[in-house]
Parts: sequence; structure tokens; C-alpha cells
Amino acid sequence: MDLSPISEITQGQNSLPVSNRSGDLNRDDFLQLLVAQLANQDPTNPQEGHEFAAQLAQFSSVEQLANISNTLAIHSEQLAYLSEGTAAAASQQIALANAINDRTTLSAATALIGQTIEAAGDTTVYNGTDPSPLSFRLDAPAAEVTITIRDANGEVVRTIDPGHLGAGAHAPTWDGLDDKGDPVEPGAYTFSVKATNTEGESIEATTFTRGRVDRISIDEDGARLWIGPFAVALDDVLSVIP
Repeated sequence: MDLSPISEITQGQNSLPVSNRSGDLNRDDFLQLLVAQLANQDPTNPQEGHEFAAQLAQFSSVEQLANISNTLAIHSEQLAYLSEGTAAAASQQIALANAINDRTTLSAATALIGQTIEAAGDTTVYNGTDPSPLSFRLDAPAAEVTITIRDANGEVVRTIDPGHLGAGAHAPTWDGLDDKGDPVEPGAYTFSVKATNTEGESIEATTFTRGRVDRISIDEDGARLWIGPFAVALDDVLSVIP
């Protein structure tokens, strides 16, 4: 906006009662300067009315743009507050859902104490007294089956040959003795199953961990069910054995 005539007047009229001295002209300031411009124009060369109208239109446009900018700034601030509120509400909902899930998980895990469970895995626990279950499933009938039991160091402690077994689930037990007939130390052991049919072809065998739940624990990874010294994740439990 061209305010050069007004600027010339303000340089010689510093005593004018301009309401805003911060450098930004508002409507009142502009009108005061316009009146001063009219009072101090050259009588021999007065400005045309359309020039004043143009200056008023220009100032009005600038003022409207400034108002729009202020309105947008206010809306942006309100949207920021709304976004923060939405995020806080979402966080509270997540925290509530987690709390409910934790309670549900704890309740489900607690109900399994004293129960015999079966989970994905290849571990069996010998408590020093009771026989240990060796749970597995065969995809087809097997003419020869070999179960190999290893200690924590991977050393073979016992090999069991149950002979012919049909397809499906099986759970023979291990008496806790090694191949020499001596009792092993109580603890967790791993086992593997090798099976072949009458033609010597390999048969798929899937092993499972089976045992009685003594206690539970909850950590950052979720609920864990303890079978002696061995822990099973609650999510890995496949069935509860009556």
C-alpha cells in the first residue's frame, strides 16, 4: 500500500495524537493520518477523491488479511489443544486396556497353578521322584521310534526305544535313570524323537513340553508358568491335561 503522502506528513507532524506508536498502524491511526493529509494538502494541487478511496481500500484489505491471519493463529492453537486432548484420551484408553489385559492374564495364569499343561517345546522336567512325561505326536504309524534325552550340556543321558507306535499323540514316561541305570540329577532336560516306517523312511515327529505348574510369574514379556526350574510362556500353552 502506497502511504508516501501520509509518511511525508508524519515526518513534519510528530505531535499528532497517534494512538499506536509501536510501528503498526491500526484503523484509528490511519484515519487520523488521512485527516491530517487532507488538512495539509497543497490547495493548488489537491489530491483526487479516488486516491483517498484507493488508500482506504488498500488499508481495509491489509486489515482484513491481518484479521484472517489472527483468526487462523487462534484456530491453529485451538487445534493444537484439541490434538493434545485427543492424544491424552487415547493414552488413557491404552493404559486402561493394558490394565484390563494384565488382570485377565493374571487370572488365567493363576487358574493353571496345580494343573498339568502341554505347550510347544522339547523340554521335560525330572523332579527326582516322579517319572517325567515325554509328549510327542507322529504324523504316521512308525515301525521304529527312538527317544533321545539330553542334559543341559547337550550330553545324551538316556535313549529309549518304545518300538512300534501308531500315528497321533503319545506320552511315554522317563523314570529319571540314565543308560547305565543310575538316577540323574533333578532338573530340566530336553528330548528329541526319531521315527521311521517299515521302509525306513523318516516320519515327522512333533515334541511338546508337558508338566505340572508349580507357580507363575509376571514380567515385561507377560505371564510365565513354572514347571519346576523350567518356565513356559502362557501364550505357548496348547492344552490343559485333566
